Amino acid sequence: MISTSFFDTHDIVNTSDDAITLDVHIGNNQPGSSILHIEGKKSVSHNDDFTAVLGASKDLHGKSLTLVTTIFDFNDDNDNIQMSIRLSGGKRELNAVIFNTSLEKPKDVAVAMVQILFV
Repeated sequence: MISTSFFDTHDIVNTSDDAITLDVHIGNNQPGSSILHIEGKKSVSHNDDFTAVLGASKDLHGKSLTLVTTIFDFNDDNDNIQMSIRLSGGKRELNAVIFNTSLEKPKDVAVAMVQILFV
């Protein structure tokens, strides 16, 4: 198993009604399972690629996002794990590659923990 952590801040307009959206992409036809938690809200589970509207900028200001994703190497043709995220809305867009690596052994798993503070 391999794991990684990603920490960042996302600058938003704290008085805006603009929606903040999270896109998660898992590559190479590998399945994934995610738990998404926004401070003050119920956690939500997602499978594989997903898009989630997180809320209005003004409601997210000062809160944190936590995303834990497990990617399973079930693709017999490829042991490469890829995961990227995109946060849109706010003052800038955030694009980040979380994983783009080969696993040490076939049928292994990769776990990513992403934490983002909305400032």
